[in-house]
Amino acid sequence: MLSKKNIIEKVILVALMFVSIDALKAQDCYESTIVSPTPFAGNKKNIFKLSDGSIWVVTDFYAQLTAQEPTVTICPDQGELIIEDKAIKVRLLALPNKPSEKKKLVPLSNWEIYEETSLMGTISGKLEKERVLKTVSGNIYEIVGYTFQFVLKQEPAVTVLKHDDIYKLIINGFEEPLICRKVN
Repeated sequence: MLSKKNIIEKVILVALMFVSIDALKAQDCYESTIVSPTPFAGNKKNIFKLSDGSIWVVTDFYAQLTAQEPTVTICPDQGELIIEDKAIKVRLLALPNKPSEKKKLVPLSNWEIYEETSLMGTISGKLEKERVLKTVSGNIYEIVGYTFQFVLKQEPAVTVLKHDDIYKLIINGFEEPLICRKVN
C-alpha cells in the first residue's frame, strides 16, 4: 500500500509532467503584431501580415474585430492566432523574406514573398484571365488563374508571393488573390 508521502510525490510528478507538456506547447507559439490590414477584422478568408513578414489567412472564424495593429500570439503548429482572448484558425500562406524568421514557422509554406509594392494607375472594371497588371517597381504580371471581380482602386498596395514560376498577387481591397505569371 502507498503511503501518504508516496501518493503526494506521484501527484507532484504527474502535475510536473502536465506543466512540462504545456511549456513545450507554448514554445511553439510566439508574439507578433498584425501590421496589415488595419483594422484587422478576423473573418474567414481574411489575409493578414505579421510584423515578422509572414503572411497568413483566416481559415474558419468570424470575429468581426476592429483592431488597429493588434499584438497577437501566433501558434504555427496548431494553426491558431490568439487575439483578444479569441483563438482563430489560420494557415500560413507565405514565409517572410528574413531567413532567421523562417525557422520558427512550421508547417512551411511553398510561397515566399517576392515583392511588396503598388499597382500602377487606376484599376477599374472587371478582372479576368489574361488581364495584364504593372507594378510601380516595373514588374508586369498576367492573370492566369480563374477570377472574376469588379474593382475600382487607384494604385492599390500589392504583396506578390512566388512559388516556382507562379505568382500570387494579394491586392489591398480585392476580394481574392490573383494567380499570375510574370511577363518581364
